[in-house]
Amino acid sequence: MNIWHEQEQTAGVTYTEIVAVEQALGVKLPKSYIEQLKYHNGGTLRYTSYNNEALAEPLLIDFMYGTAGSPSLKDTPELIEDYHLEHHIVIFAGDGDEWFAFDYREDTAEPAVLVFTADEDIIELAPSFDAFVKGLGHDGEQFMEDDDGDVEDDGEMPIYDIKEQLNNAESADELREALEAATHYMQHNPDDEADVYFVGELLDVARYASHEAHQFVPHYLKLWERQTIITSSQVAKCIERLKEQQLWSDAMQQIYEA
Repeated sequence: MNIWHEQEQTAGVTYTEIVAVEQALGVKLPKSYIEQLKYHNGGTLRYTSYNNEALAEPLLIDFMYGTAGSPSLKDTPELIEDYHLEHHIVIFAGDGDEWFAFDYREDTAEPAVLVFTADEDIIELAPSFDAFVKGLGHDGEQFMEDDDGDVEDDGEMPIYDIKEQLNNAESADELREALEAATHYMQHNPDDEADVYFVGELLDVARYASHEAHQFVPHYLKLWERQTIITSSQVAKCIERLKEQQLWSDAMQQIYEA
């Protein structure tokens, strides 16, 4: 489901931009929100308002921030200070009268959506961005249904799922499975800048305590180079970086050269 106006021209977000903003703000953005940014990295919405049964009247919202431009998610710290808002939030829409934000005060994994009103009230609008999207509509009437009348289901973001696999792998088999998924993703999405992201993740594998995990690093560097997923220059820089950190061994060099 695409929530953007049909005339919106903003390009989609890149994964490096997502990671940069998450690191700057110290949060993990909701998957469904990132999925929308893949269409357009902020801009004008197809819808003009938000409504639910708890509100006395609809809230106007026709523009949503992305990771770049002005305004953007990166303006959150300044807006919090200027408008004396709560900390541990990320603002994704608003213009001074009302601010729509992700609430990281309690749940950092699946933030609720809040609105800060002109009357200085704080209202929880939805338990997640998914639920929030279903309340968007025109002049307060909710239009978030497909042609069959069923609420559309947002797809998962594959690269984010792979990232979770890599970060949460508890065994060599789980790590191998995640790296295979990363390989498959890069093969089928050559324009998504995923190579830069996954090379960084692969370098982190070299810090694992497991000797078997260390062997994955030269193996996948060589595999990705052979399949032209990454360049020889990228590989050389990776090996140089690992050597500087004393994480590249003779055994790893032998595996790479095999």
